[in-house]
Amino acid sequence: MKIRERITLILLIIALALFCPVRYHPGQLSLTIVETLNEVLPLASIVTGATICIVYFVQKVIGERLPWDRILRIFLGIGVSLELFYALYHFLSQVHG
Repeated sequence: MKIRERITLILLIIALALFCPVRYHPGQLSLTIVETLNEVLPLASIVTGATICIVYFVQKVIGERLPWDRILRIFLGIGVSLELFYALYHFLSQVHG
């Protein structure tokens, strides 16, 4: 794996694990932790299922097994994308309601 690929993979991991799912409530650490876990756990199963389906399809099309770093990159890409859409929905629903 090239240095540039490793850097982008690390940035995706940081974005998915640290920044995207956090639901911050000022002064309420326990509520922040509970809301963040409520955010992460349901989406993790959706992202895992979508990754399995996409990887299976891609492997059937190209006829060979994907390397682990490509599978991880697909997982992280789907996770960040879904999390951003869900975060937009979450924040816009708070603004309008």
